[in-house]
Amino acid sequence: MAFNVSLPKVQLYIDQAWVDPIQKADLRAEVEALRMHLTKQTARVEPIISGTGRNAKKITKTIYWQDFCNLTTEACSDDCVQTSAASDDTEMDVTISTCRQIEFAYTEKQFYTTPHDPNQTIAMALAARMKTMDEYLNAQFLAFLEANKGVHQYEIQGGTADGNDWVLPAENWDEDLIPQLQLAARFSKFNRPYLLDGTNLWAKVYKAGYYSANADGKGENLLFNTFPYVFDPLTINTVAPNKTYMVNSSAVALVHGNYYGDAREEAAPGHFRYRIQSRNLPGIFYDVIEKVTCTSNDILQSWQLKANFSFFLNPKGCDTDITGILAFEKGAGA
Repeated sequence: MAFNVSLPKVQLYIDQAWVDPIQKADLRAEVEALRMHLTKQTARVEPIISGTGRNAKKITKTIYWQDFCNLTTEACSDDCVQTSAASDDTEMDVTISTCRQIEFAYTEKQFYTTPHDPNQTIAMALAARMKTMDEYLNAQFLAFLEANKGVHQYEIQGGTADGNDWVLPAENWDEDLIPQLQLAARFSKFNRPYLLDGTNLWAKVYKAGYYSANADGKGENLLFNTFPYVFDPLTINTVAPNKTYMVNSSAVALVHGNYYGDAREEAAPGHFRYRIQSRNLPGIFYDVIEKVTCTSNDILQSWQLKANFSFFLNPKGCDTDITGILAFEKGAGA
C-alpha cells in the first residue's frame, strides 16, 4: 500500500473518531480544570506582534487586563471640565518560553501487510498524542495555581494556616462551608470566583443536585449553587491531592502560539509543517512537523507535535498578597 499521507483525510478520521462512542472514550482527555478555565479566562490575548512569527525564535504576544486599582473620588468640578483620567486596559508583552513535544513514526513497510488505511492509523496516533499533550497542559495549569496561590485574607472557622494553604478538618467539608468560602472570596476581593475541586466537595454537590427535588433538599442545593464549580477529580487527586482552589476568572491567562498555519506546507523536500487543533481544549492548536526520509531500505515518516505555551498571572492585582488564587486543603477528621 502506498505510503501517501493526506492531511484532510487524517483530520476526517479524527473527526469520525470523535463521533464514535468507543473511540471517543479513548481520546477524551481528563482536562476539566483547564478546559473550563479557558471558557472563563477574561484576559484578552492579541495576535503575534511585529518582529515575531514563523521566522522568529520566540513567539511574543500581548495580554490585556483591565486595571481597576487605585481608584479614588474627588470633589465635584465644573460639568464642562474634560477629564484627564483615561480608563484603559493595561497591556503586557509576553514571550512564550515553554515548548513541549511528543513524537511518533511509521515506516512504509509496516503497511504492506495490514488492511488498515495509513491515514486512519496516523490519525489515531496523532489524536492519542494530542490527548497526552492536553493532559500535560492541564497538569501544568494546576501546578501554576499551586505555585501562585495567594495569602488568605479571611480565616475560616475551624481551620488552620499551613503556609498559603487553609487546612480544614474533613467534617467541615459540607454545605456549612459555603458561606465561609463566600466570605473568603469577599475579603480577597474576588469578583468572579469559581471553585476547582477534586473530591473534597464532589459527593456533597452531586447528591445535593439529586436531593433538590425533596422538600428538605432544596436549600442545600441552592446553597451549593452560589458558586460555579469545576470538578477534575482524576487530575487533582494526582497533582494536588486533598486540595480545592478558589480562582478568580481574571487571575490567570494561558497564552499559546503557533509558528505554522492550518495548511500543510512543504518547507523543504520531505519536510512538512502545519498546525492542528486540540479536540479537548478550546482554542488550543499544536504545531506539527512531519518528515519523510529513506533509511535502511524503507521509507520512514515521523511526526513531532509541539505545544508553545506559558501561563501568566494577572500583573494588575491591587495587592501583591492577593493573586486571585486561594488554596484550601482537606485535613484529617476529628
